[in-house]
Amino acid sequence: MRSGISIVIPSRPREDTLLACLNSIYQQSFQNFEVIVCFNPYQKMHLLACDFDGRMQISRSKKGANYARNKGLSLSNYNYVLFLDADCFLSNPDFLLNIYQVMENDPQLTAAGGPYQLPRSAGVVSQAYHFIQEAWLQESLLDSDLHIRQLLGGNMIFRKSILQGLCFDEALIFGGTEAEFFFRLKSRGHKILFLPELFVEHQSEITLKDFKRKAYMQGSGLRYILKKKIERSADRKFIFYRQTPAHLSELISIYRKEFSRGLHGSSLINMFFLLTSKIWKRSSLIIKLGLLQIVK
Repeated sequence: MRSGISIVIPSRPREDTLLACLNSIYQQSFQNFEVIVCFNPYQKMHLLACDFDGRMQISRSKKGANYARNKGLSLSNYNYVLFLDADCFLSNPDFLLNIYQVMENDPQLTAAGGPYQLPRSAGVVSQAYHFIQEAWLQESLLDSDLHIRQLLGGNMIFRKSILQGLCFDEALIFGGTEAEFFFRLKSRGHKILFLPELFVEHQSEITLKDFKRKAYMQGSGLRYILKKKIERSADRKFIFYRQTPAHLSELISIYRKEFSRGLHGSSLINMFFLLTSKIWKRSSLIIKLGLLQIVK
């Protein structure tokens, strides 16, 4: 396996931000890399005509970030795989060099990453969403050495040899798409590191409509992840739609256990994702009252 970084970018329709992302990659001081852009087959991609000196692969993929990540992983040729969002911009010219050295200096490290940084022009809604992401990251930290449960999906690098036989859950289209994968890694004792200096800049502006959609989809993803964890760890049938107080008490008990194990979000964040999720919209009043007890 060649030494370097395979950069996988699940692409969205905003081609202008994708081109800015690619330009920032090719201006990095570390040049031992390849770029794999995976985009929706219904998406028009005029950059297919761009060359970028032959180090870029273009691949069509099905809808969903996790399908694109798995596709990019299968096409990668280097020993490290870095996942970036198409609206990310590497403002630090040494970003790739720094993240490569972090992985090289610790052979026991499975994954590493950092935060998002907003441009100065970011609006109020984008700042609010960014605040939630930062709070979520802080709650995910395990110790003062910056070991963490999970990373942001648009800024994470993995040691490819460790990922052999593992893949992202393609049933998750959007909303915590990478969180389920990190839950599996942590359950197997993998070491994951968060470094604030490994930041990438997010270029896209979030509208209020985008904010509400992201919240709803994050809640939907959370529901799916917890359902898998409950069915796997408790070995029982999922009980969201049972309405009796006895089943409600059991549901609350399981969910408290799962929140303490893996989610560890602040009450505000948990409440935010819960109230905008399919759990909330599809539950009866008694289930809603019970779920609210979990996030107090």
